Amino acid sequence: MTGRTQWHRSVPVHALLFLTMFFSTWGSGMQKLSPVDLSKIFPLLSALVILYAVLFAKRKMVFPRAFNWFAAFYVLHMIAAYGLIFPGELQFGFTGSATRGADFLVRSEGAGIACSRILLFMAFGYALAALLWDRRRLRWAAIGYGAGLLAVLALGGYVSTEVSRTSAEVRNAGGFLDPNSFGFAGLTAVSLALLAWADAGKEPRLKAVLGAVAITGGLAVLQSGSRAAMMGCLFLFIVIMLCTDRMSRKMNMLVAGGLVALVAFTFMPGTMLESLKERTSIGRMRADRGANRLDIWSNYLAELPSYAVTGVGILRSKEVIRGTYTAEFAITHNQYLEILVETGFAGMALFLAALAGLWRAASSLRDPGRPLMRPMLLAALVGLFTEFMFINTFYSRDTWIMLGAVAGLAHHRRSDG
Repeated sequence: MTGRTQWHRSVPVHALLFLTMFFSTWGSGMQKLSPVDLSKIFPLLSALVILYAVLFAKRKMVFPRAFNWFAAFYVLHMIAAYGLIFPGELQFGFTGSATRGADFLVRSEGAGIACSRILLFMAFGYALAALLWDRRRLRWAAIGYGAGLLAVLALGGYVSTEVSRTSAEVRNAGGFLDPNSFGFAGLTAVSLALLAWADAGKEPRLKAVLGAVAITGGLAVLQSGSRAAMMGCLFLFIVIMLCTDRMSRKMNMLVAGGLVALVAFTFMPGTMLESLKERTSIGRMRADRGANRLDIWSNYLAELPSYAVTGVGILRSKEVIRGTYTAEFAITHNQYLEILVETGFAGMALFLAALAGLWRAASSLRDPGRPLMRPMLLAALVGLFTEFMFINTFYSRDTWIMLGAVAGLAHHRRSDG
């Protein structure tokens, strides 16, 4: 037992968390940087984090019970769909490939790879939640994430350019091939920075570093042009202002938020700034019907009887609207709708109960020594729930980073109190 304890203490877990979070935004958008597939670094490091949590976490299951029920249902539904009903679709290779602008390679994954990735990210979320009893781990995780995102911005990644009749839309996808994913990464950086900042106490140097992380996240959100991420940041900030009790703290947060936005806008490239103005115009959003989301949602809801009871299976939502023009978009562009389509009303009810359980855990936190932790937890959840309204993110690593951080902090800080 002594040897096991000594080995446990010798593992540089803070460095492991820093590196894991550093590479969490290094996806297929970084493929021109190295002949090695940099997107595989995060899965490898996250597997080590999971192993560490399994061996040494004080308490491994810290998510609310309602969330655990949903996670179990989701995994069982996945096993039933591909093990019993659609076994022929469980392919572990790549089903095709295509090139995107500037010769970036996009490969279509088989369901086996995609399902394995979802399970890995879910396990990582649980492992991260279990490890956040140590305050230093949250700090290193947030700083690592911000440093990785800053490196992506500095080194460059995939930049998407769409030419229309009126303008050329330039959006930074950074370490991904989808600008919305990059925007979500920016929102995640802002949320992690605020959570660590609320947990920092009276440490001005640490808070200055975390402020830089928030600025980096804000810059990524703006460069991505993701309206979902921008709304997530806006609602996140509103919740902080509403839930913060003292007027002095409200003013401090208002000034801090203004500085983050000002610095982020200052470093915006001119072409992306023009694209951002175009994308956020009311006329544009009316003209493209929310990037076709209104049509997509209408087509899915029109087919409700076909999936309401059992769902169509994880990652199979596009089968519902096959034959319509919106099928070319492949996904629901709404996480709540996707859960409903894939798992039916039972899965949807459990999903909403899981999110409600997280909200209750965060809202019940009372830590006199860290009075801003509760507002920050609630704000982080609101930012994530806003992303769910417009983007499919359940199989994104950032979703499970945020879920794990909120669950872990709500549990461990409540226990500490």
